[in-house]
Amino acid sequence: MDKPTHHDAPHTLLEDEDAIKSTEIDTACNVLPPPGSSNIRLSREFVQFLMDRKESPHEVLSRPIVRAPEVDDSLPLSHYFISTSHNTYLLSYQLMGTADATAYTRVLSHSCRCVEIDVWPSSNGPIVTHGWTWSGHIPFRDVCRAIGKAVLPGDWPVMISLECHVDVHEQDRIAHTMKHVWGEKLVVAELAGLEKKEITPGQLRGKILVVVEYYPSTAPANNQESFSHIGLDYFEDKRIQKELHISSSLADLGVYGRSVKPGSGWLTQADGIPGPRHVVYNLSEVTLGELLPGSQELLIAHSLRHLRRVYPKATRVTSANLAPLEHWGSGTQISALNWQRYDRGLQFNEAMFVGSGGWVCKPDRLRGVKPFHDRRPVRLTCELVGGCNIPKPAHDIKAYIYAELFLPSDEKTWQSQARHPSSKLSTSAPTADVLWNEKFHWDFVEDDMAFLRLTVYQEEWGKDDRLGTFCARVDYLQQGWRFVRLFDKRGKHNGGLLLVRVTYV
Repeated sequence: MDKPTHHDAPHTLLEDEDAIKSTEIDTACNVLPPPGSSNIRLSREFVQFLMDRKESPHEVLSRPIVRAPEVDDSLPLSHYFISTSHNTYLLSYQLMGTADATAYTRVLSHSCRCVEIDVWPSSNGPIVTHGWTWSGHIPFRDVCRAIGKAVLPGDWPVMISLECHVDVHEQDRIAHTMKHVWGEKLVVAELAGLEKKEITPGQLRGKILVVVEYYPSTAPANNQESFSHIGLDYFEDKRIQKELHISSSLADLGVYGRSVKPGSGWLTQADGIPGPRHVVYNLSEVTLGELLPGSQELLIAHSLRHLRRVYPKATRVTSANLAPLEHWGSGTQISALNWQRYDRGLQFNEAMFVGSGGWVCKPDRLRGVKPFHDRRPVRLTCELVGGCNIPKPAHDIKAYIYAELFLPSDEKTWQSQARHPSSKLSTSAPTADVLWNEKFHWDFVEDDMAFLRLTVYQEEWGKDDRLGTFCARVDYLQQGWRFVRLFDKRGKHNGGLLLVRVTYV
């Protein structure tokens, strides 16, 4: 494939701000029902059902189905999962997608705490783009400005996964730009008095941490780190011919993060990769997936000492996502996802981080607090009464619910009967009410990383059409009668509700 050229035309931000806003995800409304929730239209069947059980319909509408716990910010950095975006600058597909700096504003305002910047050269200075593709590009300075405006005092720390494809001179330039634009928000030195101690997110609130690439070297040369033949067995990237360098000014900004792509044997190296103290292991989903499930316990033990990032394989050109659950289940803290697509991977990410500041404590079993195999049998029961205000297709609706339980190493499913609307609304009404009155349960071994997904489908002759989806971490589900708010294919609340009762014992 020929290398795409980057023209010198000046970049302009998207003129249509609504285009960015339309991609914002609404899942927080299941944690904090929006104002006016008690005034939502309910059919007579739903009202009567709740009143027969001495429940106030208005009160039930105001109850959250999901409640995220408070997050302790005093643990070591490696003891958290971090909400992460891959190729943050893109708004759509990976090969020919539009790029815009406001994409950083969007994800950071939604508590994403690790974003990616790919820096490439151009005649107008460093730009951010997906190299060797036909995707759009934006000035590096514009990206820095967008990030700086989005990081506020008291926020959980933001990590920048920086990939440099520019020479040493340009690296000095981008280091200067980050210092100038981010000012005191940028971490430029280890915290005073804590040089040899574990750092916690609480000590870094409101700060920006840059993760800079690291290559082994025997000695500094011309104020730069050089990639030499020493220690190559540790590294996956062996592009010796390119003689890659990281300038000293840029390397100095990798205070709490130096990114390496390890080669074979990295997992069993007791002392880790030789080099800087704060190493971030950066692996593709293919490389990491080859170690699962056989090396799960080794990966968990390794993640107690080091940060690990997993990124999508190159063939995910439509911005489809990797499966973050299996990587979280092995202790990987940073699962990089394409926020351009609200598929199963991003739904899991929303379920994991909704209601948080973008950092979530790992379960005790993944932090060495509890024995990994010390688990009890549990049962998850779900009573599904029906759906209200379900968006319907142009023709008559006949809908069913497909329920899925996801565990790091297992899945369970259940499906209701397909039913027609329970109440007669105007044939021109865009929504419908459907009653199922069904119940199901699953028995499984306790797992802190269990996720429930409920999807309403329209039964069709061909491929069934998805009418709305809900996904939540099982530990966060609230018991008693609740309304679940459904989301469309973009992650926007579509007005649909499910009346459910969940029991988890």
